[in-house]
Amino acid sequence: GRILHALKNRISTHRGDSVIFIYTSGTPISVLLSEFLGWKKEMSLEWMRWILNTSVTIVRLDKKGFFPICINTTPHLQEKEMRTLL
Repeated sequence: GRILHALKNRISTHRGDSVIFIYTSGTPISVLLSEFLGWKKEMSLEWMRWILNTSVTIVRLDKKGFFPICINTTPHLQEKEMRTLL
């Protein structure tokens, strides 16, 4: 719905090998991942339980569509206690 539309709208102005950074919370990431992987919308609820605060998800876009490269990584959080779900 709205989240995927907003993403497509944001990237529509970029051509070629552009790099786009989109900052958002875990809920939109969960919704987009379920969409990218072709899962039912209900599966985004499952993702929400596991997307960490400030985590990084990288997605490639090509002619075939969106492809998750890495999901929910936290290499920038050196200390384990900094990795939280809330």
